Amino acid sequence: MFFASLEFLLFFTALFFIFFFSPLRIRSTVLLVASLLFIAFFSPAFLVYAILFSFVNYRVALWISKETNLKRRRNAFLAGQVFNIGGLILFKYLTFIVENVLFIAGVEMSDHGLLGKIVLPLGISYYTFQGISYLYLVYKAKDQPEKSFLNLTLYMLYFPKIMAGPIERHRKFLPQLNLSGFKFDHQRVVEGGQLVMWGMFKKLVIGDTLGIVVNKVYADVEQFQGVPLIITFILQPLQLYFDFSGYTDMALGFSKIFGIQLTDNFRRPFFAQTIGEFWRRWHITLSSWCNDFIYNRLLLKHRKWGNKAAIYAVFSSFLVIGIWHGANWTFVVLGILQGTALTYEFFSKRKRVKWSKTVPSFFYKWGSRGLVYFFFSISLVFFFSQSMGDAIHFFEFLPKIQDLGNTHYGFNIVRWEAGVALLMALLFLVFEWMIEDKGVKLKEWFNGLRWGYRWVFYFFWLFVVVYFSKNQLVFVYAEF
Repeated sequence: MFFASLEFLLFFTALFFIFFFSPLRIRSTVLLVASLLFIAFFSPAFLVYAILFSFVNYRVALWISKETNLKRRRNAFLAGQVFNIGGLILFKYLTFIVENVLFIAGVEMSDHGLLGKIVLPLGISYYTFQGISYLYLVYKAKDQPEKSFLNLTLYMLYFPKIMAGPIERHRKFLPQLNLSGFKFDHQRVVEGGQLVMWGMFKKLVIGDTLGIVVNKVYADVEQFQGVPLIITFILQPLQLYFDFSGYTDMALGFSKIFGIQLTDNFRRPFFAQTIGEFWRRWHITLSSWCNDFIYNRLLLKHRKWGNKAAIYAVFSSFLVIGIWHGANWTFVVLGILQGTALTYEFFSKRKRVKWSKTVPSFFYKWGSRGLVYFFFSISLVFFFSQSMGDAIHFFEFLPKIQDLGNTHYGFNIVRWEAGVALLMALLFLVFEWMIEDKGVKLKEWFNGLRWGYRWVFYFFWLFVVVYFSKNQLVFVYAEF
C-alpha cells in the first residue's frame, strides 16, 4: 500500500473523514490506529515487532527517569540501547555478519537456513534511530520521558514517515499531538494537498520513469557497457532524488493536512558547492542525526586529538550512514567515499578559498556544483550495485563505448516517456535554481494565480500522473 496506490488513496480518504469528524481528544488515537493498520497491511509480524519496540522504549525511558541510583540508571539505558541496536542487527545485519565470518573461516555456506528467511521489518531503520536518540536524551536528563504510551507509539510508527522517514526528533513531534486547540483549516489542507501532488508528480513521472533505466542496468550490470552505463551514471542522481524527495513531499503533505509538521529531508541538494554542504541538504534528518549523536559526541570525547578527532568523527559518522543503508560492502565503501571527500574538504579549505578568488565566481560556483554532482554519482554506483563485483564492472566498462547508432540499449522504455521525464526533471531543477539563486517564491506566485489557471494545472497534473502511474516502482528508500 504505497502512497501513490489506489489502496492508499482510499485508505487516506477514509482516514481524512474519520479524523475530522472525531472529537479532538481521540484524534491522535485515530492516527495511531491508522498507522498500525498501515503496518499490518504489509505484515502482522512487522506490527508485532513495532509495537514491542515502542513498548520497550516507553518502559525503559520511564525506568531511567525514575531511577536515582546512577549505576542502575546507566544499566537501564544500556539495556534499552542493546534492545534497539540488537534488533536492528538481528533483522538487518546478522546474515551479512555470519556470511563474512564463515568466509574468513573458510567455511562455505550454501544453505542459509533460518538466516536466509529473515525479513526486514517495515521502517525498522527509521524508528530504531528515533528510539536510540529518545533514550539517550532521557538518560542525559535533557528531556522528560513521554507519559503516554499511545503518543510515544504514534511518534515511533506514524504512517507517513514509517517507510522512508524523515527520522523525526521526539521533542518536535510529540508536542504537536496536543490537539486541544486544533481546528479544521482549509488553507492548511490545500497546502498539504499541493505538497502531495508535487511529490506524486516527482515520484511517478520522473523518478519511476528514470528508474526503469537505472533498475534495468543494475539488475544485470554485466550485460551493459559504454553508452548505457554513461546514461545511467548521469541519470541515477536525478532518479534517486525525485524518488526520495517525492516520497518526502507526500509524507509532509499528508501530515500537514492533519496539522503535523514533519522535517523536510531536502533543500535543493544539487546546488551544493561542497560535499559537506550537500549533506546538509540531502537526507537532512539522517545526516543531522549522525552529526548530533555520533560526530559531535566523538569530537567532544576525543578533543585532545586535535584534527585527528575530527577525521575520526567524520569517518565514524559516515560509516554509520553507509552501513545504515544496508548490509553490503558496497555501503561500507559508500560511507568511506563520503568520509574521504569531507576530510579532503576539511584540509583543503584554505587553498580552495584562495583559489576561488582567482576564478570568475560564475565558473567557480557552477564548476563546484558540477563536481559535487559527479562525485555523488560515483557514490551511487556503490549505492545501487548489488555487489562489489557489479560496481567494479560498472567502472571498468563505463568508458568502453560502442554501438553509438543504437538508441534503445535494451532499456525497455518508451523513448518519448523518457524524454518527458527528463524534460520535467530539468524543469524542476530550473524551478529550484530560481528559488536558490534568484530568491523567487514560486509557491506564493502559484497560489496568487487566479483559480482558473490553478485548476488548469491540476487537471494537467491529474492526466499526466494517471498516465505515468503504469511505471510505478517501489520507493527506493523503503528498502532500508
